[in-house]
Amino acid sequence: MTSTRNNVILDKFTPTSTNGKGENTGNASVQNIFVCRVVSNQDPLNLGRIQVQIPNLDVKPYFCYPLLPKNNFILPKPDETVVVFILDMKKPEKERFYIGSVFSSMDKLREDTWFRTARAVTPETIVPDTTKDITKIPEARDVYPTKDTEVANIGRNNTDLLHKDNEVILRTGRHKINQPLEKNNDNPAYVKLSIKNDSSNAVIQADNIFLLSHRGNPKFSSDVSMEELDRLIEEADNIPYGKPLVRLAQIMKDFMLNHTHPFGGEAPVKGKLYEELNAFDVDTILNRNIRIN
Repeated sequence: MTSTRNNVILDKFTPTSTNGKGENTGNASVQNIFVCRVVSNQDPLNLGRIQVQIPNLDVKPYFCYPLLPKNNFILPKPDETVVVFILDMKKPEKERFYIGSVFSSMDKLREDTWFRTARAVTPETIVPDTTKDITKIPEARDVYPTKDTEVANIGRNNTDLLHKDNEVILRTGRHKINQPLEKNNDNPAYVKLSIKNDSSNAVIQADNIFLLSHRGNPKFSSDVSMEELDRLIEEADNIPYGKPLVRLAQIMKDFMLNHTHPFGGEAPVKGKLYEELNAFDVDTILNRNIRIN
């Protein structure tokens, strides 16, 4: 049953023609795959549909359904390019599916309209300035996936998820703001999970890191918004550095065990341990960039 159903679908995609009597001649002359401009992505049913109007075929825009699985979501923007498949050319306004958006280059995911370079579906139609290999631009090294990246999911604006050999990397700020071909070496934020020598590793790096519990105090929303970041910085607690904290504990221990008093009830003798404890700057214990609740 599955094989028959698949054959029916494939037959609908196969360009055919008839001899005027409704008989299939097998001659490929009917086009049912089109490169189209997105007219609208407003869908009242929120199904991920878009509208396109195919020149010389449509009298108005018609809805197209996404061909990608629902767990892989990208909604094309108006004026971007998609590839549209029509299953039955006898009813061209129905059973339409799309793949896209079509982008001419990975550095143009934020904006690549039909009117500029997004029609670069084949090498013959690529606009000259999009023929460069961006992975070989020195300033853009490691900004975009290369052949050693097994699987990559790239966001429209400065985010990605890379699956490498025994390594997963979630990044944002991978390139400089509004400069998609210049790597950000100063302050990208990323989470890197890896396996090395039979040990698992998790690396988190950013300007500010927040470790929050739903049961912590103070409480924050379960989905922290960009606007709430300022409140996090003000109200979440700084965590202590381990080494300075241990150093302070050792000084206090030595002082408690070794200090002396000239007489009962009087202040301790101001010796070396006293001076060391008194001079210790407790602010050096706090990490100003990692906070908890």
